[in-house]
Amino acid sequence: TDFARVLKAQAGRNYADVQTLVLTDSKASRAEVMKGFEWLRNAPGPDGRAIYNRSCALCHATGTAGAPRPGDKTDWEPRLAQGMDVIHKHAIEGFTGRKGIMPPRGGAASLTDDEVKAAADFMAGNTGQD
Repeated sequence: TDFARVLKAQAGRNYADVQTLVLTDSKASRAEVMKGFEWLRNAPGPDGRAIYNRSCALCHATGTAGAPRPGDKTDWEPRLAQGMDVIHKHAIEGFTGRKGIMPPRGGAASLTDDEVKAAADFMAGNTGQD
């Protein structure tokens, strides 16, 4: 089935696609669904660096519209002081502040919440802060 083909092709790379198949593919056999749940349980989360490079770097690498640049403590310290829950909320829902604007999901509407969080975690984690 398509389910088995995609599950095999993912080989730990795309959590969201496998999750969707596990939850929605009515043609999947019980064994395929159980294999899918096993894969999801052991799968790594989204790759924040890859998501950043693909969807976020255009603005964040240059600081366009006030976007905090990875590795820039001055950009990130006030945001980190608010906590990662606030950073995640702003990244997912969008935010307009004194320093600029963050469109919802950075304008990449197809990103899942977990993918947006992973990219934000990647950027915030590259500030040299412990």
